[in-house]
Amino acid sequence: MGAPRKAATRDLSSEVAFLTRALKAPTLRESVARLAERARAESWTHEEFLVACLQREVSARDSLRRWVQTDERVAATLWRPPAGVDLS
Repeated sequence: MGAPRKAATRDLSSEVAFLTRALKAPTLRESVARLAERARAESWTHEEFLVACLQREVSARDSLRRWVQTDERVAATLWRPPAGVDLS
């Protein structure tokens, strides 16, 4: 066997951007660089970094879900169909 091959240079930022768009994970896309910096500084394991990334995305989705549910409830109490219009 020959010498080990050197890995091709990868543009990880582009890969993260592509993959987070494919997963529809905008919060992860926005926070991954900051989390990676922190992970390096604090010597996180790969699993700890992954958990932090996933927690950030789940938290953002939960917040958005609560906001949408609240907004729908508010809209339902404010909006009334015009007189004489039956929506059933």
